[in-house]
Amino acid sequence: MKRIIRLIGVGSLSLFCLSLGPVSGQDLAQGKGGRAISQKKEKQLSPEQRKRIREGRRALIEASKKARAGQPRTAEAKAKARNIAFEALVKVEAKYRGVPEVQAEAAYREGKLLALLGRSRDAVSAYERAARLLPERYRSKALIQGGHVMRRMKKLGDALKYYRLALKGGRGLDAQRARIWEGKVLARLGRMEDARKSWKVLCSSSHADPFQRILAFDALAGSYLRQGDLRQARLVLKDADETLSALSSPEEKLGKKIQERLSRMSSRRRLRQRLEKEAAAKSGK
Repeated sequence: MKRIIRLIGVGSLSLFCLSLGPVSGQDLAQGKGGRAISQKKEKQLSPEQRKRIREGRRALIEASKKARAGQPRTAEAKAKARNIAFEALVKVEAKYRGVPEVQAEAAYREGKLLALLGRSRDAVSAYERAARLLPERYRSKALIQGGHVMRRMKKLGDALKYYRLALKGGRGLDAQRARIWEGKVLARLGRMEDARKSWKVLCSSSHADPFQRILAFDALAGSYLRQGDLRQARLVLKDADETLSALSSPEEKLGKKIQERLSRMSSRRRLRQRLEKEAAAKSGK
């Protein structure tokens, strides 16, 4: 994926940051890039290495704070503060070369700021860099953010590629979130059956987070509502109730949260409104 880098109102530090370059889609899919050190392995590092990581993380916090310094309220003030924070993060990334735990987090935070500044392509490049530098922690979550940026740019084909890269080899919540967004983009592309297949994978996964499954059931039921198939929407909601209510007792804390989320599904509310509207129309005849 070629990147056209637009440099707007930034100095030489920004040039350094962007010169690190995006990683190719193939590299991202294969998880290539910088060293991926788990928390367990991190404990095996030397005292000096652990010290560098701690110092870098403190530097990241201080750099990020600059985006809120002076509590900027106007759009102009917010943009100025975010640019200052971005430049500070670039400095941190440059200073801690060879410390992927710090570099990847810096790149990820840069991506968020760049997206807020409207520098979408630069934001995607930063997210790609975070995914490459420390794929163990950032690959899926950074690529999901890249997909969000592309989706907001209405580049749905590219957004789908990023969500699928995040999904490929991804694990846990990030992979499940990527699955939901894969379905949403497929639906917007008019590929409704493919979208439903994607959501159904998550709906039927007993290992998935119950709240992510609720989101998948909600999206699935909503897809039938949009096509006016109220019967199928009701069947999906019934399946969600039966499947997820069985996970835990209503008396338990988790069970109560699951029941609450099930009751708040947007497709359930919309189905109820449609049924009430149809009942009112019939009674008015």
